[in-house]
Amino acid sequence: MLTDVLIALLTPALSGLAFSFVLEQVHTPRPRLPWQRDPADLLLHSGLWLVLYLLELVQFGRPWLAMGLTCSIFYVLLLVNRAKFDALQEPFLYQDFEYFVAALKHPRLYLPFFGFFKIIGCLSTVGLALWLGITLESALARSFAHEQIWQAGLVILLLAAAMLYAAQGHHPLLSFKPNADFKQRGLLALFWHYAWAERHKPVLADLSTHSTLGRVSLASAEQNLYDTVVVQSESFFDPRRAFGLIKPGILSEFDRACRASVCFGPLAVTAWGANTVRTEFSFLTGIDPSLLGIDQFNPYRRVVSAWLPSLAREFKKKGYRTVCLHPYPASFYQRDKIFSLLGFDEFIDLKSFTQPEQQQGPGPYVSDQVLTEKILDMFAQPRQQPLFLFAITMENHGPLHLEHLAKSEEQQWLNEPLPKNCQELSIYLRHLANADQMISKLLQRFSAAPSSARPIQLLWYGDHVPVLAKVYAQLGLPDGHTEYFLWRSDECRRLAAVRSSVDTVTRQTPAPQPLGVHQLAAELLR
Repeated sequence: MLTDVLIALLTPALSGLAFSFVLEQVHTPRPRLPWQRDPADLLLHSGLWLVLYLLELVQFGRPWLAMGLTCSIFYVLLLVNRAKFDALQEPFLYQDFEYFVAALKHPRLYLPFFGFFKIIGCLSTVGLALWLGITLESALARSFAHEQIWQAGLVILLLAAAMLYAAQGHHPLLSFKPNADFKQRGLLALFWHYAWAERHKPVLADLSTHSTLGRVSLASAEQNLYDTVVVQSESFFDPRRAFGLIKPGILSEFDRACRASVCFGPLAVTAWGANTVRTEFSFLTGIDPSLLGIDQFNPYRRVVSAWLPSLAREFKKKGYRTVCLHPYPASFYQRDKIFSLLGFDEFIDLKSFTQPEQQQGPGPYVSDQVLTEKILDMFAQPRQQPLFLFAITMENHGPLHLEHLAKSEEQQWLNEPLPKNCQELSIYLRHLANADQMISKLLQRFSAAPSSARPIQLLWYGDHVPVLAKVYAQLGLPDGHTEYFLWRSDECRRLAAVRSSVDTVTRQTPAPQPLGVHQLAAELLR
């Protein structure tokens, strides 16, 4: 009887569905309880659950095994969601599924944040469910005819489709604030809503009208064309603002640069711990990411085109050679394709760094010291064109907990002993001190250029705060702002002349100027 087959299929399916709501509540972050959610979101969760259950059922032909595997897959998603939230203060999104492929290509960047034991646990859970199901449960085909099984499966599929269709008729107003949307809707419903949002065109029909680049123009006089270096420093921020146990001298060169700069201060960025492309896109285009709707989470997926406003393109219009320098594979985030659309003439990636160079300095990535030498070598080469160089550093990229620091070095930048489980902070500070030395070396060389040479400007900023989950749990969360400064060689000489004729005691220290990252490019063009 068809009814018997339906009971045999629906009993484990509905049991697993109910259990999925329990699983959601035993992991953080937690969504609302099921009866507190919108009915449409419950339909989405249930419909997607049944579809996944049917896929496992078709593959193995055992209902309880299908239920166990579906629960295991959902459990893995919840663990991934927890890992991302702990590291980045944000739940797992539909747009993040592409990182599963990226994790296979760049495992060191992703898998350590999930944790070795969690990986083993997930594989063991799925393996155990598979073994128990095959061992203890007979195939459904031994008890029912194939036609009855397919008919019952079709009924469940139609039920799932009806749930999804009914829910889709309800179009909620999404905030695109992932934490709030997750809490209100749950993980599976959040996947659906964010995937559906990508089916529509980008929210801004004309991005050029929303770019700060359209409000300024680059001076056309030859003598006003600065050679320009922009350094997007990995995980650079001033931790002294957040943690009182750090010695002030950790960023002494940064402090000196700020005092000699045209402007400096805290920088509002939308990325936390990772997702550098959010900051990077906003800087290069002058567009506030909050205006992008669903595309704010990874603008490189859909938004970039040859007619998009671009800082590199603005420089190129005035005769500059535009180059990006990044000691990592250019294919990461598809920068090898994206940056040419943004107006860059050349992308110099990891292939241009030899193996011995990569091993200089601490950590597994190309050091800031090596990158500094590369930048200075490029400016030492004879050329006719002014140069716009966008350098993206890698040294301070996590996961920091895989690195080691000698006990004798742990306190080098600290006023007091670290609390338990905060050793990552020392490792971060070691890299931060190297970034500070990068600032020093660049400014020393640029300041020493003859006054007859083309003036040069250096913009330095951090893309996001670092991933230091255990440190933040002990010492508190920073505000998420990074730092920036804009230094110009001719202005530095003018300030030096002023200091030589004015009492330095009475001279006012420049005030910090808070900016959003989408406003930085306009400052370069002024």
